[in-house]
Amino acid sequence: MLEMEIDAFKDKFVKKTMLEKIIDEPDEVCYPLSREIFNDSKILYHGTSNSYIERIESKGWCKNDQPYEMTDIKSICELMESLDYGNKGYAVLRPFTLGVTDYYLKNKMPSFTSNYWMARTFASVLGGETVNNLAGALNDFINFLNSNDLRQKHIDSLTSKFAKYDEFLKQIKKTDPNIDSFRTMFQKYKKALELIKSKQFLNETLKKTLALKEKYEPFVQNAYGVIYVVRVRPKWFKNWIEPIQPQTRTDFLADITISTETIIAKIFFPKGITAYFPASNVPLPLPWAKEEFKKYISSHFVPPHERFLKDFKKIGF
Repeated sequence: MLEMEIDAFKDKFVKKTMLEKIIDEPDEVCYPLSREIFNDSKILYHGTSNSYIERIESKGWCKNDQPYEMTDIKSICELMESLDYGNKGYAVLRPFTLGVTDYYLKNKMPSFTSNYWMARTFASVLGGETVNNLAGALNDFINFLNSNDLRQKHIDSLTSKFAKYDEFLKQIKKTDPNIDSFRTMFQKYKKALELIKSKQFLNETLKKTLALKEKYEPFVQNAYGVIYVVRVRPKWFKNWIEPIQPQTRTDFLADITISTETIIAKIFFPKGITAYFPASNVPLPLPWAKEEFKKYISSHFVPPHERFLKDFKKIGF
């Protein structure tokens, strides 16, 4: 029944041809589409990379069908956790991609935003948020595994933590409610120390990490940002709210496959994207409201924000 409803919706509302726009200026923050599209409450945006164009336009956005394997994310997170090691990439992968308790491992939904500038921000992350952070995590971890100095510093840190919990367990009463958590931490640091001193484990871990790097690095190399603009129905999403405010960030998770035929526009950023996200109280850089935006920027922004005035003059503001 739902599939028939989607087909009827596509026949009635979805354009058969996709509008394509190329934005060559990284500093161009002005909304690139029509006022009609901007004001359409059923329009959402998906910021991604050109690495995934073929995948998206062949099958749309499907639940649990990412351009990366969740088992790979789980593998690298667990390898780092076994050594009690973390980095910037891990700090994104564990909570936001995998989930603290592996919640997203079999429950990963395609996400869209009601905010063009948020989609633009996501599109600025080459290779996509997950793969970009995965690449960063892998490169950092490889450097760590290859560096005697970095590993020794980590061994010193682990030794200190292990000694602290060893002392806690010697002094604590068996009836203390914290004893189980202390024992868990004691065993964690003990095991990490054993592994980081094992040449076999380090060699096997390095081999696995290098293989993952080789697998995902191509997604980041030569990548540039792309935004897809889709027209949708609220019931397709798990967390739809009304009314949608295009200036605020609202992320929507799709309960069903979002067909390629919902795409009404595609925006390319082949020369990169300069970060910009408007605050909730700042007028938006809209082509039909240039004067209001220029007036606000001129009266409220001081250096180094003055560069935005130059940027906007350059693109016609």
